[in-house]
This record gives sequence, C-alpha cells and structure tokens, in this order.
Amino acid sequence: SLKAYGISGRARLFEVVQRVAEVNAQRKWNAPGRQLTGSSWHDPEVRENPSLALDYLVAPPRMAHYIDWSTR
Repeated sequence: SLKAYGISGRARLFEVVQRVAEVNAQRKWNAPGRQLTGSSWHDPEVRENPSLALDYLVAPPRMAHYIDWSTR
C-alpha cells in the first residue's frame, strides 16, 4: 500500500511520482552497494528485498465510461 510510504489514498499522480522518487532515493542509499537491481509494485516483495525500487500501477480514468453506463 502506498499509504505505508506517506502517500494518501486519493493522491494526484504528480504527488505519487514525487513521493515514490523520494522513497526510491532513500532505498538506493540504503541498498547493498547503493544500487537498485529492479523494481516491484508488490509491497511484500519490496519490503523483503532492499535492493528493489518501489513501483506503482496507474489505473486509467474511467469516469466517461461510468457516466455513459449510468445513462443507460
């Protein structure tokens, strides 16, 4: 969950990008050899492996679909 990294539940994308960059900079500093070897969006995997960067999935907006569906 991104909340564990200080990102609110309804954060704007630019806020997520900024905070994830900060988290990954700290993770890189603490990683073995100061190198990140990959990335993952799966929280248990990220917590278990200090050499993985935090990643996230972006869900595209679907409001137009919901509005269209609700008018049927």
